[in-house]
Amino acid sequence: MTRAKQTPPAPTENLTELRAQVLRQPIRALHTAATWGAGRDNAVGAIAAVRSDYPDLHPAGIGHDPSYGWNWEPHQLERERDGMTGRGLVAAFERAARFLSYASPFVQTAINRERTSHYWMSAAERITGGNVPNGMFLAAAYALGFRVRQAPGTPYAFINLGEGVIEFDPQQGAA
Repeated sequence: MTRAKQTPPAPTENLTELRAQVLRQPIRALHTAATWGAGRDNAVGAIAAVRSDYPDLHPAGIGHDPSYGWNWEPHQLERERDGMTGRGLVAAFERAARFLSYASPFVQTAINRERTSHYWMSAAERITGGNVPNGMFLAAAYALGFRVRQAPGTPYAFINLGEGVIEFDPQQGAA
């Protein structure tokens, strides 16, 4: 069952008003009628599913290449991945999922290669008012059904979120 096409949200000048709208938004998957209620168990289950499907995903992004400045041993990567279900990272995952749910009317078929997950993560932080690590943003994107492709040579990724989402940000993409 597919979800009916949403109308894009109206742009707002007031960041506080936008933040309230985004944080009230139910978390919805893109291609199903499924919605998540508030609750840590739903988010932890979603994170665990994404973590098992994408073994290179961790709180800081995708991969563990030493060229990123990370010199992790395999056991350190697992420790980082296990921490994805910690209280602060679960809250960050929920903030990212709410931002992506709110921005879902701007989903496009093609991957947007103009902006990486770092840009969208910064917009999510600005709009939701809390920290969202890159890897938790990507985990939310995977969990909600966004198309995700790693940007070559970086821990960031491109997703299929269109440029129209920038218009509802009061700071017009100042990330």
